[in-house]
Amino acid sequence: MEDELVIHNGELIFPGSGEIGKGDLRLSGKKIEEVRLSGEGLEARGGEQEIEAEGFYVSPGFIDLQVNGGAGVDFLNPDISGLERFTELSASHGTTSFLATVITNPIETMNESMRKLQSFGLSNCLGFHVEGPFLSKEKKGAHDRDYIEQYSGEKFEELVGGVEENVKVFTFAPEADRIPELIRDLSSINATPSIGHTNATYKNSIKTLEEGAKGFTHLYNAMKGFHHREPGTVGAAFDSNAYFGLIVDGHHVHPAGVRLAVGAEALDRAYLITDAISASGMPKGKHSLGGRSIFVEKDVARLSDGTIAGSILTMDEAVKNVLEFTDLSLVEAVKMATLNPAKFIDAGKDKGTLEEGTDADIAIFDSQLRVEYTISDGEVIYKRNN
Repeated sequence: MEDELVIHNGELIFPGSGEIGKGDLRLSGKKIEEVRLSGEGLEARGGEQEIEAEGFYVSPGFIDLQVNGGAGVDFLNPDISGLERFTELSASHGTTSFLATVITNPIETMNESMRKLQSFGLSNCLGFHVEGPFLSKEKKGAHDRDYIEQYSGEKFEELVGGVEENVKVFTFAPEADRIPELIRDLSSINATPSIGHTNATYKNSIKTLEEGAKGFTHLYNAMKGFHHREPGTVGAAFDSNAYFGLIVDGHHVHPAGVRLAVGAEALDRAYLITDAISASGMPKGKHSLGGRSIFVEKDVARLSDGTIAGSILTMDEAVKNVLEFTDLSLVEAVKMATLNPAKFIDAGKDKGTLEEGTDADIAIFDSQLRVEYTISDGEVIYKRNN
């Protein structure tokens, strides 16, 4: 059948069970139809496409919940040709799903950007990560302080109007006024509240989790750090069951910080993000993020004042760095790039796994994490030697 694809003899990675087993997959349409381990191999039906994966790992496709752009496109100023380049770049690194992230700008600009992105109807874009504008000026990072706002219901409606169903993650600082109201507003559109760009105390952070926040945006970065007498925002992340994103590029977080964050009790709630900007996949030099000039040198993106501003990281590199920085196994590192982010946005029943009946989003790579094939919705969207 034309819409069937069979993958033979791959090392299948199952993030949910923590196991790797040699076997075959049959993809039918946009779903995984059958999974067979060695000794139960799938027979060709005739007419379907086949991939021989002997010597390769077969993983759920990577899911990036925080990416600002790449291949020269900034999601605050998107165009269809740029998005096609971005999709090709992401696919070449095993990413099959992402949240287009829009950062602090004038509220009307943020809304217009999301409306434009929504109109393009990209199948591998799961929706939006809205990062701002209700943030802390003290922990603004690369966000423009001139556009940071205090929350109000009217501003929220202006920000998400017309794109409500596609707002999946919303980052805010919990020390502002009326945060319980903001969390209720986010709940009404089924968006996941995430704490970030904040100077919140431990007590305030825990209170915000109790009020409905589900996670922390780029743990350690742009948030109140840990102190033994005031554990801060970072301490609240460690001392809770909330999810947290990590930028594992070797610049945003020291390898020791990565090791501290992904201990045994936290492994089920840590997820990898790139926080990549338009400069990802592009030559070093001057680029932009949210209308601000960014300079890339030595694999680090910075504002002119030296502030780190997003990254040029890719998801396969993030997984590889986790393996280098920690003693986690491959399946554990892959879990941070697949099942954990899927669960954080309540998509774990469809994505981030190789279970039968789930979405046919697959990354096939070798022992060096070099991506050989990327499959999205059952279709091959990248082949390394093609």
